[in-house]
Amino acid sequence: MSGRYKDGAKLASAPLLYGPIPLEAQLYVAFMNAYLGNKDQVRRIAESIRPSLGAQLSMMAGIAEALAMIGDVEHANRLTREFKLLASPTPISRFRQALLALSLGETSTALSLLQTAAETKEPELLWIAADPRLEPLRGVFAFKSIAAELFPDNN
Repeated sequence: MSGRYKDGAKLASAPLLYGPIPLEAQLYVAFMNAYLGNKDQVRRIAESIRPSLGAQLSMMAGIAEALAMIGDVEHANRLTREFKLLASPTPISRFRQALLALSLGETSTALSLLQTAAETKEPELLWIAADPRLEPLRGVFAFKSIAAELFPDNN
């Protein structure tokens, strides 16, 4: 899978032909670089897009997640506390909160948030089947139960 991350990071670092990369896409470039271990690149992206985010808490959660993925958990926790990214209620989907919690090493919180996302039928939850950030949970019974509820034909 890392070959795909390398391909994606290479494409995203090519000279821009059509203008700047949208902020959401830059966040996914940060995730690709996190998987590749390019810590400085992740920090650079996080610092460059953060001022443009304003009140977009879901994007701020993504930045915190990317920072946690590279081991900068202190910075990620600071952002999480400062912006109340794991609080409830929040405009951030429970699915995205679960990804952040998982990146911070809070497995039980992540599973609880995924269960809540399933109960409230969050549209983003369909990514549970494919998002590589959820790999650490795939063998956990609670995760398998949630996935089986969503995709009963896959069992």
